[in-house]
Amino acid sequence: MQIHEVRERKKRYQNLLLLADEQEELIDQYLDRGTMYVLEDDDVYAECVVTDEGDGVLELQNLAVTPGCHRRGYGTQLIRFLEKKYACRYRLLRVGTGDSPATIPFYRACGFHPYERVANYFLEHYDHPIWEDGVQLRDRILLHKALVRLRPLQEEEITRALFASFYRRQEVTACWRREGEKWVVRDDPFLDDWTEEEYAKLVELLRRTVRRGGLVCGAFCGGVLKGFVSVESGLFGGANRYLDMTSLHVSEDMRRMGIGRSLLAAAGAWAREQGAEKLYISAHSAAETQAFYRGLGCRDACLPQQKHVEQEPFDCQLELVLCPLS
Repeated sequence: MQIHEVRERKKRYQNLLLLADEQEELIDQYLDRGTMYVLEDDDVYAECVVTDEGDGVLELQNLAVTPGCHRRGYGTQLIRFLEKKYACRYRLLRVGTGDSPATIPFYRACGFHPYERVANYFLEHYDHPIWEDGVQLRDRILLHKALVRLRPLQEEEITRALFASFYRRQEVTACWRREGEKWVVRDDPFLDDWTEEEYAKLVELLRRTVRRGGLVCGAFCGGVLKGFVSVESGLFGGANRYLDMTSLHVSEDMRRMGIGRSLLAAAGAWAREQGAEKLYISAHSAAETQAFYRGLGCRDACLPQQKHVEQEPFDCQLELVLCPLS
């Protein structure tokens, strides 16, 4: 199975193209200026077309799988290929699709997040009704995901300049608060941001983490740092076999695009390699932060660490059970 670029005679794949976009005139608007790839072995199993839309945005204009070959992972393979190939050149991969029960779950499973609905798009741009899985398509749903390259950071590259395009700003409206034996959500609006002094302290702490054998992993979009996670070395917590995840942050302009999920997965994989069974996380109490962690399987820590409770009394002490190494 291989993926290769099609440079000439793209229309020989017209039957596949029309599966994803039923109007030939609309295909003609992007096919020549787009870059086309096919996935094939003895036969062609899937194709895709992407275009450069400027401002670091790569748009997936067409993605189709040969009839009879669905649910074999071919579409996912093409998306993973695009992510790897274009991660250093673009910051976002965008796609527009119908509000269909078949396609939206697929893109969500690939890490895309919906951000805009264009009402009546299929009624106004196509000369015939478009149906999918028994549903007439009306609105166009735009989804995107960050094209991220993750890599461990070396001590010498962790400087203030590395964070030049990183924006900590977080507008908090509600927070988790413990009342007796249960958590409640309370309105507690405030703005969380870092001063230059706090950035200097962050650089010092992250450099120390690397120096002591821990992990600092950066998420780069278009070559610019837009997220990072740090995990300290040294197991603790007895049978819990914790490693301490001391930070996970995503730049304000790149949130809700799957970067945090990718960073948490990278932290967990590294911790498992070090012999940990759980990540320990002293997590910000903001309602959206708690929704992120708990939505990915984090739970209240079995053995809260007093030093974290004292340092950040409003944080929620969480743990994430790690999957065994395969």
